[in-house]
Amino acid sequence: MRSVEKDVQAALESLPPMPPRQLEPLFIILVGLPGTGKTHFSRLLEERLPVITIRTDEVRKALFKAPTYRPAESYWVYRVCHKLIEELLGQGVGVIFDATNLFERNRRQLYDIASRTGARLAVISIVAPEEEVRKRLEARQLSPEPWDLSDATWEVYQSMKGSVEPIRCPHYVVDTSQDLQSSVDRLVKELMQARQDKDS
Repeated sequence: MRSVEKDVQAALESLPPMPPRQLEPLFIILVGLPGTGKTHFSRLLEERLPVITIRTDEVRKALFKAPTYRPAESYWVYRVCHKLIEELLGQGVGVIFDATNLFERNRRQLYDIASRTGARLAVISIVAPEEEVRKRLEARQLSPEPWDLSDATWEVYQSMKGSVEPIRCPHYVVDTSQDLQSSVDRLVKELMQARQDKDS
């Protein structure tokens, strides 16, 4: 029988070194379908902010040598991720959660984690035109990037796109087919400004 605590520890051991701790760590929740560019965007944010990224794709493969992507497995992966995120935020470590996060009931669990840990919450919807997503997913299958552990295909995207639920809280929207560096610059500036406004 699997243990949440043991799997959280296994996921923790697979992470890179932690960023500096903060009194009010930043908690960024990414929301978006496969192929919209969440992982690439999170990598750009990591370069600019004191955060570590928790990716369901990486956690899944740290826990399951041959992932099945069945509902029970996905439920467990998200459960472990949520527990890991709460532990990190509770220690003052900023987190980006790179996952589809399509369902509002699951996002509410993350909002509750932010509230319990005193983290500064930012929700970002990652989008891209469908034709661009198709090209990316097809290219991924032919020549995957070493840092991209997603197994999602165009067929997976199509099967999931009807499941996206509206985000019912203030959030940012980033179209990754546009000038991504400008989007990152603008977002980092707004997040830093929000912190300064709160501290003043």
